[in-house]
Amino acid sequence: MFCRNCGAKLVDGAVFCGECGEKVPGAAINNNEAAAPAETGDVKVESGKTVRIVCVSCGKATDFTSNGQSPVCTCPKCNTDNSINEGYLLIYRKGSPLGIAVGFGIYIDGKPSGLVANQQTVRIAVPYGTHILHVASGMNRKCNDTQFVLSEADDTFACKVSMRPGALTNSFVIEPCDEADIPNA
Repeated sequence: MFCRNCGAKLVDGAVFCGECGEKVPGAAINNNEAAAPAETGDVKVESGKTVRIVCVSCGKATDFTSNGQSPVCTCPKCNTDNSINEGYLLIYRKGSPLGIAVGFGIYIDGKPSGLVANQQTVRIAVPYGTHILHVASGMNRKCNDTQFVLSEADDTFACKVSMRPGALTNSFVIEPCDEADIPNA
């Protein structure tokens, strides 16, 4: 199935397009999973840093640059306020050995969270709790899915992703690392 908005190939069972965030016709959204945005609290992203927010209402992945003051960002698609003051997934895409320029789709708990380009670092706001990270590109979905836990005491999960070429198919590798090992963190 392909996105009616941008034409991108959709992942089986997707509620939103991983490229543009468009809702898939007929896909049900479980509103019980959408946490209400925080209205107060300390912003943990320093001013000038970019954080990706996946809207709890429409699923659009949007990069926001923090002003260092407001813990809430407004979705440009549906105008829903989304919190940026819980935890973060910090993901760096290592250079591809074959010069593959396509973006790697990021999926957190099976939901699309935008793309990461070659040698790009992305910080994604994620609520506290246990999550599963999956990375894919096009029809290639073989990945060593990684479980991570975010809490007030440990609010950032850092990792590097890469593609390992294979004889019949490529696979994606997620390597947990220290935040200090991530370029442009």
